[in-house]
Amino acid sequence: TLTSTLLLFSSCKKDEATSADLYSAVPKSSVLILESRNLGEALKNISQTSMHSQVDSLPPILALAEELKSLKGNFDNDSVDDFLKKRPVLMAIALSGAEKYGALFIAPGNKDFEKSIGNRLSTVYEVSQKTYSEAEVYHFYKEDKSKNYYVSSYRNLLLFSTSSFLLEEGIRQINSEFNIKQNPQFQKLYNTSNKKDLANMYINMAELPEFLKTRLPLGNH
Repeated sequence: TLTSTLLLFSSCKKDEATSADLYSAVPKSSVLILESRNLGEALKNISQTSMHSQVDSLPPILALAEELKSLKGNFDNDSVDDFLKKRPVLMAIALSGAEKYGALFIAPGNKDFEKSIGNRLSTVYEVSQKTYSEAEVYHFYKEDKSKNYYVSSYRNLLLFSTSSFLLEEGIRQINSEFNIKQNPQFQKLYNTSNKKDLANMYINMAELPEFLKTRLPLGNH
């Protein structure tokens, strides 16, 4: 299992000539997109904001932040931090089931990093693999299913989520003819954002009401 994981996890059926843009993997149902040039630092800062302390509206982001911390505990060096610091990263909050939201982590691919984490995680977790729409999808999990991580390297993008639905949605979106950057309103907002900031957060107002219903149940009455 370990050998096959290393071989497949470091390979990709499509070469760099067909590399996808980060935003091409953002699910259509995304209510919030966080773009950061240092995701670890951005998540730390979010947890200290007055918005977070006063409004419990960011559980999917913070849940993935906790999972990332848990994953980092499996590594003996700073490879995860170094990876996150050296490239732009997206975290999309989107529907992952009936009235349930989760987070999809999207980053530029790096074969050496992918090989190293595949190697390490295979020694800590059970692992299964399947092909989904030309992409190899890996499921790392505890036998009691208390931990579930889904990872795929596709079109030179690294996708990670605790939701198999969201990971597959990201792959489907990559192969779609439409992506969020083709929306003129989003493109205008994106072009005016300050790329020097630690992070930029984009909110899809069309999806926000349904999202808030899951955070504020009394709002349904």
